[in-house]
Amino acid sequence: MTVRLLPDTLLLCVEAVRAHADVQALCAQRVWTRIPADPTWPLVTLERVGGTTVRPEHIDRPQIQYAAWGDLDDPDAEPATGLLARTVQAVLHEQSGTDHSPDGVICDVTDVLSPFWLPDTDSQPARPRWMGQVAVTVHV
Repeated sequence: MTVRLLPDTLLLCVEAVRAHADVQALCAQRVWTRIPADPTWPLVTLERVGGTTVRPEHIDRPQIQYAAWGDLDDPDAEPATGLLARTVQAVLHEQSGTDHSPDGVICDVTDVLSPFWLPDTDSQPARPRWMGQVAVTVHV
């Protein structure tokens, strides 16, 4: 018997955001699951931060957190990074009803946290960052 795996929803979301022309206009194709070792700013990160399996081997509902990271040298970094975060949010919502066969179908995308300003205080000086979170329902 072959095990039936749920789709890699994070990968589907990263690929959709990275390929979207509106995102590319703001940060090229710098969309990652973590910040690269030698990053070019601005960029976007997405990561799976939880969720639930609705029906094992068929329906998953992960939560995907996204962050838009700004350039410290940009005097307009806060509004520019906010625009990038809202664009990522809109692109993720566009994925509702999209078939990524054979990898899965994204059935629904709903906000858990709308984009909000949260500078990264681990960086000195604090790096501009807007974050948000969505729940993505996907099935095989």
